Amino acid sequence: MASADRPRGSARPVVAMAGLALLLLGIVFLALWRVVGHSEKQPWVSGASAPSTVHVTTGKDYQLAVRGGVPTLAAHGIVSRPDRFGGTVPALACQWSDGVDESEPLSLTAESVGTNAVNDIATFAGPVTGDIRITCSRLSAVFVPDADGRPGDEAGWFLLLSVITLSAGGMLGMSALYAASSARRTAEPVPA
Repeated sequence: MASADRPRGSARPVVAMAGLALLLLGIVFLALWRVVGHSEKQPWVSGASAPSTVHVTTGKDYQLAVRGGVPTLAAHGIVSRPDRFGGTVPALACQWSDGVDESEPLSLTAESVGTNAVNDIATFAGPVTGDIRITCSRLSAVFVPDADGRPGDEAGWFLLLSVITLSAGGMLGMSALYAASSARRTAEPVPA
């Protein structure tokens, strides 16, 4: 049967079922986002512990982060100082160690006090290639979210997939409902 020979309303159940399937898949992705998100060791995850060492490469730039970012530093008693551009930055004091040699100061470029970065507090260039431990005074733990070999944000992908599938499922569902109401209106006789 050619598509022109089919009745106009025969595609509605297929569209409705596809919309329902996408809505259910979107709910599954949302559940996965919640489950996977709580197991990630990233600065934006509440209760996550920073890894004891991170792998860096000499000269490559990395982000240094804590949960809450620059405002958290003030809560930990880290004062601000003027920077060379006329702004203010946190006065961070961080060291790095490869586990063999003594700790050395880590050269940082701190985020400004008015930054929009949510968790980032500074950037630094990898001092060596290999695993290092980073400690900062007055901070219990710091994250390097973009360290070499760190896993990506899998929970973020599940959230993105849930938004896409829920949106597509909602659109297909609304389309099927609109088509059903249109068909009902055209099928009803018009009073004379």
